[in-house]
Amino acid sequence: MRLDPTTEHRAAPVDMYVAERRLPGGNKLQDGEICPKHASGNLWPQMNARLALTLAASFLFAGVFIGAFGAHVLEGKLAPDLMVAYQTAVQYHFWHALGLLAVAILLFHKPDYAPLVLSAWFMVVGLVLFCGSLYLMALIDLPGLAAVMPLGGVAFLAAWATLLWAALRW
Repeated sequence: MRLDPTTEHRAAPVDMYVAERRLPGGNKLQDGEICPKHASGNLWPQMNARLALTLAASFLFAGVFIGAFGAHVLEGKLAPDLMVAYQTAVQYHFWHALGLLAVAILLFHKPDYAPLVLSAWFMVVGLVLFCGSLYLMALIDLPGLAAVMPLGGVAFLAAWATLLWAALRW
């Protein structure tokens, strides 16, 4: 499309979220580009490679700590069935934190690829809901926590399904 030199063209209005600002991942906004976080009014941070990598590293660090805590402090203090639940949580914790790490690496190659972004968020939600409820169920006896676990399991399934979708559409 060509601009007609005889007509007057006005620049787009500038608001407070314009050029020279940086997105949470450190990417610089182009001139006049509005930061998507503020433009949508969304309070959640935008998932990007840096955030996914930070979350993956945090979850992996926590997995080592929680696993060691279970092996050295809780051994013999928890009932055998609760210890099995705790160990299951640690295993799922590690597998899905590693999955999040893989998604973070892929996000460095395709930063705005929606299936990867969804997969990362589903991994995070699954880690918090599934593993978190199993840890709490093993440590403190709250019967309502068993209802939260399936939601975390569904989030894990959704994470792997969206990663498969991302691979098929790559």
